[in-house]
Amino acid sequence: MTMRINHLAVLVAAIAYYLFSAVWFIILSKQWQAYTGQAAAAAPSTYIISFVLAIIFAYVVAMALADSDNPNMVRHGIEFGVFMGAGVWAVNLLSLTLYEGRPLGLWLIDALHVIIGMAIMGAIVGGWRKRTA
Repeated sequence: MTMRINHLAVLVAAIAYYLFSAVWFIILSKQWQAYTGQAAAAAPSTYIISFVLAIIFAYVVAMALADSDNPNMVRHGIEFGVFMGAGVWAVNLLSLTLYEGRPLGLWLIDALHVIIGMAIMGAIVGGWRKRTA
């Protein structure tokens, strides 16, 4: 059985990731600002670019899951997101954080954001795929 990417699922996953990101950083804005010394508000173009990047990110997740024949693709998508988010993103980000001398609390906020966000995207694109013969 061959799988194709469901472009609607990718768009929904990108929107979900974008909205999750907004909620995440609204909830943690005081802590994030304390670690970075930056204001939470960004230029309008930043939000547009961020959404475009969320679409690209969702396509990457969808491409990685496209050939899987796992019978429980929602679970597989979540596991993929957690594994790649923690095993690739968080580990690499921790190395950068240590070299840059940034606070570990900032690393935790940023790492968990991507791990949870990738799990959300993995669940959506993994569980909502087009099947072809």
